[in-house]
Amino acid sequence: MICLLSIIVAMTYNYSLAQSYSNYYSLEQVDSLLQRINSIKSARLQEDIKYFLDTGKSFKLLADVRYYQRLRDYSQLIRDSLFECYKKCKGSENNRRVLGLLDLPQYMIDSLLNYKYTELEVRAGLGDTIAEQKIIEDYRRFLTLDVKTDRDLYKELYRKKFPEALLAYIGSEKAVKVFLEGLNSTTVFEDSYGQEPYNKISLFYYLLGSYSSLMPDIPPIISHFYLQRFLYSEEGSLGEEYQLWLRKLEEYFYEKHGVKLHIRAPYLIQGYEYIMEH
Repeated sequence: MICLLSIIVAMTYNYSLAQSYSNYYSLEQVDSLLQRINSIKSARLQEDIKYFLDTGKSFKLLADVRYYQRLRDYSQLIRDSLFECYKKCKGSENNRRVLGLLDLPQYMIDSLLNYKYTELEVRAGLGDTIAEQKIIEDYRRFLTLDVKTDRDLYKELYRKKFPEALLAYIGSEKAVKVFLEGLNSTTVFEDSYGQEPYNKISLFYYLLGSYSSLMPDIPPIISHFYLQRFLYSEEGSLGEEYQLWLRKLEEYFYEKHGVKLHIRAPYLIQGYEYIMEH
């Protein structure tokens, strides 16, 4: 499963409420952490690009979704090597997925669009309007589903690569706005990988995490480091500070993307954090 957020899942019977923790990151600390992480990710991406150029294996370039928006800067360096094996060879699917995130000359775009096995999100990112519309319609259909567990979420959201398709491959303001429609969802589901009684998780939390991971230059208030203060809660325990944070998110998304949201997620995770024993 693609893990977009740092949700701790450990096999243990010891629980503790994260809400009882008193040490949370300030906005300034989160900003500093984000800068450090960006620096680390950039260095690691350069290492993985070197690995690809040395071995011809591109799977590492897709291993971290935070690479997706950064790969475009390396288009001229890697696209020719990727294009040599975009079909009918080992690793060609990965090569196509990376190519879909790059700036490409027209002949490469045409070749990928004419190849019948090119993935839907890659097609959409290369300008196939039919593929783009199908992704948008399927995502909006997903938002109407009765998602009961995180297994359902993986099957219906991540396996179909909706976050990557809308935010990275297509990446237009229209596609981003469509994705952000999901933040209005009040859907909650069970964390079936934990211990009984199962925690309840909001779809809003996962979608916000996808945005945080896939979009460049996010503000501190969207970072997982900042929202830890709201992460685990008991029923009815989230108060004015949580609501104020939701309103700030609405302001940010309106200023950044021109989309008006009405975020009503009752919580991020209702329940207990699983603490790993050593």
